[in-house]
Amino acid sequence: MARHTYIDRIIKEHDAEAAKERFLFQQDQVYAMKHVAERGKPDCDAVLTRCFEVTLSQFQADETARAYEQLLEAGLDFIEDVDFNEPKHAETVSASASNP
Repeated sequence: MARHTYIDRIIKEHDAEAAKERFLFQQDQVYAMKHVAERGKPDCDAVLTRCFEVTLSQFQADETARAYEQLLEAGLDFIEDVDFNEPKHAETVSASASNP
């Protein structure tokens, strides 16, 4: 959830609408770059992928899960673009991601 970790800070400093605006802006930039790579045919390699974040401790996993749930409970539906997988599903998700 690294690209979403700033959301709670923005909500505290500003409001949920500002957090949503920033999130959607960043998301739009990814697809704008994809569009440039597809249409403009620049001399470069471009691959659009999903990001996988992994927690290394139970404390970090619990903290991440709590933050994710708080965003959902606050009605921030834009966060639904992010999946949070419980530990029991981690191996299945990472295995299917590496073997498309």
